[in-house]
Amino acid sequence: MNARGLLIFAVLAGAAAPAAAAGLYDEKAVAGFAREMEGRQAPAFDLKTLKGEKVGSGIFQDHWTVVMFGASWCPHTNKRLKAFEALRKDFEPRGVRFLIINVDDPDKKAAKWIRKRKIATTVVMDRDGKVAESYAASGLAHPKYPRKYLVVASTLVIGPDSGIRFYNLSGEHGEYDLDLGKLRSRLEALLRESASEPAAPASKN
Repeated sequence: MNARGLLIFAVLAGAAAPAAAAGLYDEKAVAGFAREMEGRQAPAFDLKTLKGEKVGSGIFQDHWTVVMFGASWCPHTNKRLKAFEALRKDFEPRGVRFLIINVDDPDKKAAKWIRKRKIATTVVMDRDGKVAESYAASGLAHPKYPRKYLVVASTLVIGPDSGIRFYNLSGEHGEYDLDLGKLRSRLEALLRESASEPAAPASKN
């Protein structure tokens, strides 16, 4: 059984219960991962949708963007999708962009997943998981699973300057924010703060 298969088995068997996660990464450690990542520039990437449309990290420029790493095989991702789509419907009219980065799914399985779950958010394919791995905090590790799987189901908010402003390590190794209430509250606060900041002075050139 490959690493992804082991991860799925562990989740279905109950090995990914919150108590087990707390034993590996306690609340303090999870908060530490967030502190490490928030304020950093979002790692650059160039990916494609299943239709071959190019989507890169350039979409972060001058926009607030909400990103979720997901996969068809991850129950934590699937439990969050309804709340993620509701969030998109609420905030997209306010200029916020939304993106799902699919990690390691074969194209046919990803296409079936998008149809079955009625995902309207743009989904790009991280076929080798290298983008997911680049978004993993330095201390994030597991004795059995590759780092690329450890950020699946996590959510981030990227600022208009491409800086990571919110990093919620979810799923087996973090908080079970299934209704994305924490993400919604943080996004709302960031938008309020941004609106209250004085505009940059116009260039004299």
